[in-house]
Amino acid sequence: MLEIDFERLAAVSICFFAAWPLVRRLFQRKVWKNGSRKAALASLLLLAYATLIVATAVYAPMALWALALAALIGISLYFWVTRDNFGRRRGLPPGSLAPASPAKASDQASLLKQFRKHGPVFKVLARYQPAACVVGHSAATELLTSNADKLAAVPAAYNKHIPKGFLRYMRGADHAACRRKFQSALPPSLVQANEADLRALLRERFASWDGPVDPAVTSALFAMMVRLFLGIMPDDPRAAKLRAAYGNIAITDKVHAGGDRAANALAEVEEVLADLAGRPAVGGGTETVLGALLAGDASALDDPTVRRNLIYMLETAHRDVSGMIVWVLKILSDNRPWADQLRAELAVPGPAPVDGKGRGLADRIILETLRMERSEYLSRKAASDVQIGPFNIPKGWRVRICIREWHRANPAFDEPGTFNPDRFLDRTFERTDYAPFGLDDHRCLGQKIAADIGRMFLEELFGTYDFEVIRDGPVEFGGSHWQPNRAFQIRLIPATPAEASIAAQ
Repeated sequence: MLEIDFERLAAVSICFFAAWPLVRRLFQRKVWKNGSRKAALASLLLLAYATLIVATAVYAPMALWALALAALIGISLYFWVTRDNFGRRRGLPPGSLAPASPAKASDQASLLKQFRKHGPVFKVLARYQPAACVVGHSAATELLTSNADKLAAVPAAYNKHIPKGFLRYMRGADHAACRRKFQSALPPSLVQANEADLRALLRERFASWDGPVDPAVTSALFAMMVRLFLGIMPDDPRAAKLRAAYGNIAITDKVHAGGDRAANALAEVEEVLADLAGRPAVGGGTETVLGALLAGDASALDDPTVRRNLIYMLETAHRDVSGMIVWVLKILSDNRPWADQLRAELAVPGPAPVDGKGRGLADRIILETLRMERSEYLSRKAASDVQIGPFNIPKGWRVRICIREWHRANPAFDEPGTFNPDRFLDRTFERTDYAPFGLDDHRCLGQKIAADIGRMFLEELFGTYDFEVIRDGPVEFGGSHWQPNRAFQIRLIPATPAEASIAAQ
């Protein structure tokens, strides 16, 4: 009869239980998607640990209890450190530093729930690093401005390819000088000056629409931004070279963004820029970002920091605006009455009605989508201890300004969890209430571009088509932002001849 050594089994169980937080973490798909090498290394270490426990249980049972005792100490420390009140005597904010469980990691409202539980400042463990989260634009702005020398932006991998860094990560005089150059190159009239070509590109893409929404929108926005930034249309021979090169400097490629492949692709894009400086594209001129940049400083491209900021601005712009538009389509698919109202307004001959602020329904849909889903969060790293209210943020901690969460909890918005574009009807909110593009002097320069292209996209889509959802799924975390499911797919339905005739008027 099989005899079970319950003491040995108990010791083995304790040892394995100590590894459960890591096991649970490795079951999250995003861990493998965003850091497969680290996840693979953690898996190997976990396997080695399991092998050690089994081997000890079989060949050195007396030593097994020493491992079990060490595991018990580790478990006790884990529960002590991850309790909500850990560090309160040292001034740490409330909140748990436990790794996110698979269920919590798939919960888009996780930080909002922490805010409601703990208040406007709380701590979490983000990517194995402790972070202090701040909800509330007024307090966040004060924190950023009064601690500008203590809170440094956390640069992405591609930042290493730019001598003085990408604009959003630059500081001091370098940031001020570079920002002025690009602010002049991004005038409010930029999209309007290129409207005919941009609308033509959209119509062409809608006519051949196919596949999931994300890649279709991203491809269309890349073509539009190449036209807007460089004056190049898809039939220009240089367009194909840019498409290939930008495929290798994608900021979404966490593995290769800072590597040699990206460096070689950057050199290819720089060749196109040099060619454009001497031989502008057919759609060139001062109406493009490059044209305006050179008009302000004919030698601007000689500066590698300016040159590579221009390259990566095109990259970040097309991905940020496409991400916004994918969310617009997803939200409108879940709130069909607003899509139907927009179609009805666009079907009436003449300009679409606008409110007292000059905004049409398409504009308000963009503003409301940005409020609900596509708001930038701000990430900083404490270079020294930072104080916010009664709480201390230790040196080395991350600081996350939770802009989306405040948009979802701010009492200035009636029923903030409800999609209602008309909350912007004849109203402009203060930056302390609504700030989807950032809070401090690093606010995004492309907010007018995003709003104008978003409106144009909706006008061209619903002026000629309707759509129906073919596939969908739960929202996903894409590494930086939450996003609609990658399977989200729609089919465009051409307007009836009568509707098309009215819309064409």
